Amino acid sequence: MKRITAMILACMTISLIVPLARPGSALARGGNVLLESLSPLTSKTSQLLTADNPGHFSKAPLTHGLRFGDKDAYAEYALGGRYATLSGTLYSDDMNSSTTATILFVDASGRDPKVLLRIDVPQQARKAFRLSVRGVSRLMVEQVKCCGIDVDVLAALTPSPRVPIPPLKGEALETVTQDTGKTSQLLTLDSPGHFSGLLLARGIQLGDKDAYAEYALGGRYATLSGTLYSDDMNSSTTATILFVDASGRDPKVLLRTDVSSRTRKAFRLSVRGVGHLLVQQVKCCGIDVDVLATLTPGPRIPTPSFRGTALESQTLDTSQGSQPLTLDSPGHVSGALVTNGFQLGDNASAVYALNRRYATLSGTLYSDDASSSNTATVIVANAGTSKVLLRVDVPLGARKAFRVSLQGVSRLEVEQSKCCGLYVDVVAALTR
Repeated sequence: MKRITAMILACMTISLIVPLARPGSALARGGNVLLESLSPLTSKTSQLLTADNPGHFSKAPLTHGLRFGDKDAYAEYALGGRYATLSGTLYSDDMNSSTTATILFVDASGRDPKVLLRIDVPQQARKAFRLSVRGVSRLMVEQVKCCGIDVDVLAALTPSPRVPIPPLKGEALETVTQDTGKTSQLLTLDSPGHFSGLLLARGIQLGDKDAYAEYALGGRYATLSGTLYSDDMNSSTTATILFVDASGRDPKVLLRTDVSSRTRKAFRLSVRGVGHLLVQQVKCCGIDVDVLATLTPGPRIPTPSFRGTALESQTLDTSQGSQPLTLDSPGHVSGALVTNGFQLGDNASAVYALNRRYATLSGTLYSDDASSSNTATVIVANAGTSKVLLRVDVPLGARKAFRVSLQGVSRLEVEQSKCCGLYVDVVAALTR
């Protein structure tokens, strides 16, 4: 008989524990975040509830959540504006010796804290709650009554919805190497922007007057397009964004656009040939603009149809003023990219070790868009005998196909012999 009674009591105990232990896992479903999983910025006489340190309600243990003790017990959390709602249940802990506790949920983001919800919890009672925390950067949970009060808080945050972002058809501006910046920051899920209560978890944010970010585009891109969002944090009416070609000594404004408070604005501009792009917010005061933008790569010069081994793949004996052309450091011809071959500047040369392995060299010489003079002259010579095999003039803005025999050539020199401000892109292949 005693054994049966003990079994009945055990079952009763289990039935009390299970319903109260389940809310923690239920609240965390669907991408929700349990409040106790966040590390508090500051706290006083609040503690985490666990299986080893539970709260108690109607003699059943509460193994999730937080406990707030006597008067002025609190915990403050960095929400970062990432969440939409906070919901859960307040339990008057069995340890209470007073009649009613009072819990405050406070938006502590700014200088003037704002009470979002005030709720009384009578002794031996539980109270469900739900409140909006959209745009709340810092949340304080506080128990303000005295004396001998303990309240257990089991709550979860639901993430804010995000601004719909179309699939990338290019390269996100923020992924490009940033040369310099001032009061600009990367937008992420942990540090988002906000527009109409929605999260912007991609892009950059430009703060107050003269906030800027400068990017090394290297002339690799054709267009920059996207959307400018007036962030919900704005306290002024209109922001002004400049997109500036900062490649040379005289910066050139490519686009100037105003963004009114609580609005968004689509934009598109050409960045062909732009080596350095400056994005700047020039208005004051209390302005934040979120910039979501994508770069589309510039078109490339079609790969030549000839077959063979790229000249630049050979061992380079000596080089003066020549550089390889790649996607990260391309040449430019009529706005299109030259991403293979090499470039010869003023009086530049490159000598390759061929060891008599090849019969011909053929390809194309391009007058690079960076040239400021009329005509370049390219000389192809046997470096061993100094015999000129080919001399080609390349007028400004032109391209010239060529083919030359390399019979018996051990070391090949390719030279651009003219000055000043001349650049020739050499795309060539060797055949046996």
